[in-house]
Amino acid sequence: MTTLNSKRWIAVGLIGLLAGLAIVSLSSCVPPKQKSAARKTCIDCHSEYAEQFSEGGVHKPVREQQCEACHRPHGLIGGVYLKQVQPGLCFACHQQVQETFQGQPYLHAPVKKGQCDACHDPHNSAFPGLLQQEKVQTCYVCHEAEPFTKQYVHAPVAESCQTCHPAHGAPQPALLNVEKDELCQSCHSLSEQTFRDKHGNYPVATGCNDCHSVHSADNPTLLKAVVHQPVAEQSCNDCHAALDAEQPFVLPAFDGERCYDCHSDLQHSFSAEGGHPPVQDGECRTCHAPHASDEAGMLTRQAGQLCFECHSFATLGTDALMKASGSSHQVAATGDCLACHRPHVAAPGQQHLLAGDPEKLCLDCHENQGGGMIVDHPPASDGECLTCHQPHESKGPDLLTMPQKELCLSCHEHIEEQMANPGQHRPFVQGNCSGCHQPHGGSQPLLLVDTGADLCARCHQSHAMQRQEPSRHQPFKEGQCDTCHQPHSSEQSALLPADGYAICFTCHDQLQQLTSAEHAHEPAARLNCNACHTAHGNNETAYLLQEQPGLCLRCHQVDRDWQDGTAHAPAEEGQCDACHTSHVADRPNLLKAEGGGLCIECHELDAATLTSSHKGVLPSQDSCLQCHDPHGGQDASLTLPVKHEPFAEGDCQACHPGGKS
Repeated sequence: MTTLNSKRWIAVGLIGLLAGLAIVSLSSCVPPKQKSAARKTCIDCHSEYAEQFSEGGVHKPVREQQCEACHRPHGLIGGVYLKQVQPGLCFACHQQVQETFQGQPYLHAPVKKGQCDACHDPHNSAFPGLLQQEKVQTCYVCHEAEPFTKQYVHAPVAESCQTCHPAHGAPQPALLNVEKDELCQSCHSLSEQTFRDKHGNYPVATGCNDCHSVHSADNPTLLKAVVHQPVAEQSCNDCHAALDAEQPFVLPAFDGERCYDCHSDLQHSFSAEGGHPPVQDGECRTCHAPHASDEAGMLTRQAGQLCFECHSFATLGTDALMKASGSSHQVAATGDCLACHRPHVAAPGQQHLLAGDPEKLCLDCHENQGGGMIVDHPPASDGECLTCHQPHESKGPDLLTMPQKELCLSCHEHIEEQMANPGQHRPFVQGNCSGCHQPHGGSQPLLLVDTGADLCARCHQSHAMQRQEPSRHQPFKEGQCDTCHQPHSSEQSALLPADGYAICFTCHDQLQQLTSAEHAHEPAARLNCNACHTAHGNNETAYLLQEQPGLCLRCHQVDRDWQDGTAHAPAEEGQCDACHTSHVADRPNLLKAEGGGLCIECHELDAATLTSSHKGVLPSQDSCLQCHDPHGGQDASLTLPVKHEPFAEGDCQACHPGGKS
C-alpha cells in the first residue's frame, strides 16, 4: 500500500521530469550563441583596478588581467583571498628566483619570513623588479640610512647594495657574495705600491674592515671614526712583528699586559677587586677593537649590543619580549648600560661595576622621587629604590620586585588581616595600591593621590555626577565618603564599618532607641537602613527607595483584596504612616495608637453610630481590628474573610440576645 509520503515524492518527481523536458524543448529554440552568457572577468566589476595597476612595470598576471592566478574568486562574500600564502604563491611562477637562494646558509630576513611583498609590489611599480621603492631606498626601509650616507661613500654602495649583497640569500655572513677579504681584493690590488705605501709597506692582506668603514665615512680613505694611535701613525710594530722579523706582521701572544705598555696609567685602577672579568683576565679585545672603530672607546660594537653578548637579561630589549614578560628599565632595554655601570671597575665601595651609590644613581634620571615631599614614603625618602624596584627587568609592571599587593604587605603587615573580610574594595583586592596611594611621596595624608570625593570620583564617576543634584544625603553631597565607607575592606556590604548602619547613629542620634525598643520595624531592628532608604539620597521624602505604598508592599503583601475587593483608602493612597511609625513603637505592628484609637480619627465611633451600624450591638471601640482588615477586604465592610457562620448570616442574636434581629 502506497504511503502518503511516497505519493508526494512521486508527484514531485513527475513535476521535475516535466520541467526538465520543457527546458530541453525551449533550449532547442535558442540560437547557439545565446545558450550561455560569457563569464565576467574581475575587471568587468573592478574597472578602477585596470587603470590603477597599469602604470610602470606591471606584474604579468595583472597585465594579462589574470587576477585568478593569485586570487580566489570571492563570489557573494567580498574579500581579497589569495590562493596560498607567501612565499609559496610567488614561487609557483618564480621558481628561478627560489633556486638562486635555495640552499644558501644566509637568507635575507624578509625572505626567511616569506615576506616577498616587504620589498616587491604584487601588482605594478615604477621601479625595476616591481620594487616598492628605488633600490637603495627599499633597503633603507629596514636599514638605517646614516651609516651609508656619510660624506664619502664607498663606490659599490653608491652603485648598488647588490654589488656586494645578493637580495635574497648568500653563502657568507651579512649576505656577502664571497668572503669579505676576497670581496675587497676583487677591486683593490694588494700588489700596487700605492696600496703598500698607505699601509706602511706592511703586507696587509686581511681584515680590511677592521680599519675601514665598508659603506661610508667622513674621511676620503673610509677609515673608521676612531683610529687606534699606532694605526694612525703606521706604527704597526708597536703590537705586530716588525717588517724585518722572520715572520713580518705576525701578532705575538697578546694579552692585557701588551695594552698596559701604552696604557700603564690604567693598570693600577683596573686591577682593583671587583673589576669586569674581561679586564681582570686581560682580555681587552673582548670589548675593544685593536685597530679602529666607529664607536667611542674603540668598542667592537655599540655598548648595549656588546653587553648583551654576555648579559642575557637584556633580552627584554625587544618589544615582543617586554610585552610578554612585564617591564624593562629603559636604559637596559635600549642598551645604555653605561648610564649606571662603569665598563672596567666599579666606583669605590660599589659592586656590580656600578658608577656610584645605586640609590643615588636612580635620582640622576628620576628626580623628585625621593624626599622633599610633604608626606614621605620611607623607602623613597631614604633612597632605598631597590626595596621596591628591580634595576633591569621585572615580570610585572614598573620594575617592581614582586606583585604590588605582596610588596606593600611586606611592610604594611597590619593591612593583611583586612583581606579576610568578605567586603573588598576592588583596588584593594586587586592589589592596586597605587590606584589610591602615591608610592613615592605626596602632599596628602596617607599618601593619597587625591582628597575626599575627588579620590573616589576617579573610579566612581557616576556618583560624582549625582552629587550635583540638589536633594542628596549631606555626607554624600559634601564628599565625605569616608564618613560611611571603609577604604580597604569590611565585614559588612558596601564597605560599611564593622557595625554596619550603626554609623547612621552618628548623625541621626534619635535612632539610638532602635537598639532597645520593644517593638521595632524589622529592617530597623537589624540596622538595615538601606532596605528602605538610599544611602546617597534621591528626590523622595526621607530618601526612601520609592513612594508609599510601593515601598511597604515590597515586604508587606497587604494588597491582596485591592484588585477584586475594596481597599482601605489610607492604605491604597500610601498613607501608611497615618497608622504606623517607621522605626519603633510602643505597640505591636508599630501602631501609633490602640485599635479604635486610630479609627476614630477618620470614623465616627460614638455609641449611637456604632450600635446602628452593628445591628443593635455596641462593640468596644478597641475591638475594630477583631473584625475589620485595616488595609482592605472582599467588600466595602472590610471585614476579615473568614467569618463565624451566624455573623456571616447577620444573626447577631445567636450570641448577642440584646441585639436586633
